[in-house]
This record gives sequence, C-alpha cells and structure tokens, in this order.
Amino acid sequence: MNCPGSGCKMKYQASIDLNQKNNSHTLAHDMVRQHAKGGNLNVLEVGCASGYWGALLRAEGCRVVGVEPDPESAQYAKAVLDEVFVGGIDLFLESYVGEAFDVISFVDVLEHTRNPQEILLRCQYILNDKGVIVCSIPNVAHLSVRTMLLAGRWDYVRTGIMDDSHVIFFTKNTVIDLFSKSGLRILDMKATVMDAAAAQQIYGTYSPLWLRLIAALIATDCCWRDFQYVTCVRKSGLEKSEANENLRFASRRNFYFAWKFKFGVVWGNARIFFLALVKGIFRLQ
Repeated sequence: MNCPGSGCKMKYQASIDLNQKNNSHTLAHDMVRQHAKGGNLNVLEVGCASGYWGALLRAEGCRVVGVEPDPESAQYAKAVLDEVFVGGIDLFLESYVGEAFDVISFVDVLEHTRNPQEILLRCQYILNDKGVIVCSIPNVAHLSVRTMLLAGRWDYVRTGIMDDSHVIFFTKNTVIDLFSKSGLRILDMKATVMDAAAAQQIYGTYSPLWLRLIAALIATDCCWRDFQYVTCVRKSGLEKSEANENLRFASRRNFYFAWKFKFGVVWGNARIFFLALVKGIFRLQ
C-alpha cells in the first residue's frame, strides 16, 4: 500500500508483506491473528498513521478503531478503518465510552510517548479481561547504536531506532521492566534482526568495522542484532511476573550465544584484519 496522493508527505507509511517474518508489522499482525483463533476481534490501533497496518486486520474481518494525532494521516486512515479518532491516546481515553477491546496495538508508538507506563495502565480499563496488548518497540542497544556511542556520537535520523521524534529509548530489559511495572504478563516476545551494516545504510547509524569488533567483544549480552521487540501481553496484576523475568538476557543460554556471537564476529572478520595488517606492514617498508 503506497502513500496516497502525489503531494503526500506522511512520515510513517509502509508496504507490508506478510510472508516477510523479519518485520515488526508482520509479527504484530501474526500475534493478533494467533490470539483471535479464527474469530473476529475488536481492535484499537494506537498511532494508526494512514491505517496501512490496521487495514490488513479489517480485511480479515476484524473491527479496527484507529487513534492518530496527525490530521492528514487520519484522513487516509478513515478510508480504510472502521473509525478513526483524530488526536492523541490521552484524549481518546478521556472521551471513550464504547465497548472494551479484544486487542490494543502500539506498533512503533510507545517510544514516542512521555509516559508509556501510565498509558498502558490506563488502556487496561478499556481492554477485555482476556484481551491482549500487542507492541513493537525498537532496541537502542542494537550494535549500530553501540558503535555510534563508542565514536562519541548520538545522531538522530528521520525514522528507525534513532527517529528524531523518539522521547524514550528501550533495551530488551527495559521493555520487560515496562510491562512488569504496568501489571502485564508477556505471553510472547520476538525480535526482528538487522545487520549493523544494513542499519547504517538505511538509517544512518554508525557501524565501522573496528568499532563493531570492540562493541561485540566488550558486551555481555547477545542482543546486538535485535532491531525491534514485538510482544503480546495480558493483564497479570501488579505483582512481579516470573514469566517476564525468564525472558531477560542474563541466562546461561544467552551467555553461550553471546560468546558464540563474539567468536563469529572475530572469525568472520579475521581475513579483513589480516589483509589490513599486511598492507600496514608493506607501507612501513
């Protein structure tokens, strides 16, 4: 689905291929459909933009209500969704008096809000007892951002992890913290992955070879390639959820994968380092 109209300047617009599983929109869609179990759901899409994601669910029989603060984007969304509220989620929650939702989605939205925990707590009042919240959140601990910091930079770009409208940044552990503090139990958590070089090319983040090697060697986790975390959560009360804690990267299994990744980075670049060393020696002669 392309941005409609030749003069359209919407910032957030995408074409979704549901066969491409390394994609946050696809994973979020699949989590909703898995929760539906063949039925049609009442879905609230927060930050629906032009409605390109919610339109997929509506075409499959779901009722989709969108919330979108940008008036231009909301106009396009009204053509493909059942209803669209023009404004922020705070205003929507203050005025909504309809039936509870089976699904509330935040697809690349929470990082744009100043108090995501408060929003998640308030949204639970309009969520069915067995309903779920589906979110996708970018990972600021991606290797490209780590290397940018090692280079002494913190550069914003138009979209991606370093989107210039992000107000809060998350890692895997702080995503888990957010849901635990909001009284939500994680039912499913998946990561999309992106090579640091690809992130540099697409989003302008910084990832030269030597800094990538240093970042990989000094880190103790294995979340370098995790670009976004896509989660499906359900109400659990405000007590600490053991299910959430088990997802943290501080485990023997992840420790093994972390060192496997370190070895892979060194081994994969050994030839490049060797050639650079040889060239350096010849230059000295």
